[in-house]
Amino acid sequence: MVDDAHREAQDLLPWFVTGQLAPDKRTRVQAHLDTCPECQAALKAEQRLEGEVARLPLDVERGWADMRARLTAEAAPARTRRPVAAWAGWGVAAAMAITAGVAWIPRTPTAAYHTLSAAPVAASPGGDIVVVFLPDTTEQAMREALKASGARLTDGPTAANGYVLRVAPARRAGALIELRANKAVVVAEPLDPGAAR
Repeated sequence: MVDDAHREAQDLLPWFVTGQLAPDKRTRVQAHLDTCPECQAALKAEQRLEGEVARLPLDVERGWADMRARLTAEAAPARTRRPVAAWAGWGVAAAMAITAGVAWIPRTPTAAYHTLSAAPVAASPGGDIVVVFLPDTTEQAMREALKASGARLTDGPTAANGYVLRVAPARRAGALIELRANKAVVVAEPLDPGAAR
């Protein structure tokens, strides 16, 4: 109970100092401060910090003037610009061209969503198994798991950090058992519903 009051006081000190606490919380923090030397020292530090922040100059006009000066310098003729600014323009143009080119790449249609009761669909052309490893798994550990299961990585990581694997049909059941037994593997599931689970 004492630890909870201490933690609460520590967490609420910045709002206590600025007078932004509700009356009931302010009373609890004050009661704890009356008996805790550690929190009293933290209160003094918070008060000093609040005083320093309050004295900081807020010069909005100077900030706008600095920004205008930078924009004006960038708009100067090319011969007076720094070389980096010229290359930056070319870099932006190249990035836009790449983005436009990627937008025109033909996309393969994605398969429709199927419920568990839907008729089985053919195996994914890119792989047979999806596997998810623990987040701290090393590349070496992943490689060893793939080698032990006889699987070959074909895609990944997906948005859900899954990797798509290709396994020979005769080896798939054994590969699933091998992957599921590996301590670095969180999930190992076949991609086609008709496969052995």
